[in-house]
Amino acid sequence: MAAEQPTEQLTPDFEPTDSMRMVQETARNFAEKEIRPTVMKFDESMEFPREIVNKLGALGFMGAIFPEEYGGAGLGYLEYVGIIEEISRVDPSVGLTIAAHNSLCSNHIFTFGNESQKRKYLPDLTTARKIGAWALTEPSSGSDAGGMLTTAVKDGNSYILNGSKNFITHGSVGKTTVVMAVSKKELGKKGISAFIVENDTPGFTVVKKENKLGVRCCDTAAIAAGAAMVPLLFGGFLPVLVELWPTTMSSVAMAMAGGEAPHLPTILSWAVVVIGLGVAGLAIFQREDM
Repeated sequence: MAAEQPTEQLTPDFEPTDSMRMVQETARNFAEKEIRPTVMKFDESMEFPREIVNKLGALGFMGAIFPEEYGGAGLGYLEYVGIIEEISRVDPSVGLTIAAHNSLCSNHIFTFGNESQKRKYLPDLTTARKIGAWALTEPSSGSDAGGMLTTAVKDGNSYILNGSKNFITHGSVGKTTVVMAVSKKELGKKGISAFIVENDTPGFTVVKKENKLGVRCCDTAAIAAGAAMVPLLFGGFLPVLVELWPTTMSSVAMAMAGGEAPHLPTILSWAVVVIGLGVAGLAIFQREDM
């Protein structure tokens, strides 16, 4: 009987390209020069670092993964993760701001919005002229998104939004918020839709800015909608989880690592775990008996 041959371990080749190195070096230099001198100031005051974010927008980092036609930098996800790694090495708060802005609000509109919505909202978001928020979590529903109570009732070409959300990243500084709400109660968990809310919409308010233990200058707040008239972005929530969750959680994981995971293969392994958990979560979300 022939001796069993050792199994070759297959690992992806993550040798950075010249473009990736250049982008990462730019992010590293920016973090050291523009962010490090004021880390403690913004952490202690919990002030959102708007001037720093404006400069990140000018570099293209606040629209890193979006095409140039919408004002983005047109970078790939490896460059994007490299940006978050270098920024988070100095201040995870700012890294999280980049991750949440790109991967959630902006990416939701880019992936599921119609062409008119993309051209209306994305140029301001990708350049950081406006900050984006994404509102899912509620006081009574966290990981069980299907238990949300916020409702959206159709009224002509718009919807009347009522409900509250908490722990929303950029909740008090965001100017454009994607809000999830139940639009078809009879469909249960499958009746959740997404809506685009401009934060000066009558009836849309910031309830409370949270005083957090960490990542303090990355804004987190509770928000509420009382009879706010808003447009529909996308009817259906399950496809959103499938498309956005894996990339969102990998970029947020990089921010929360604070740049202490210096090799991209490590991030890939985290992403694989996140995607696996996401698949399990989707299976639970689809069950009608839960």
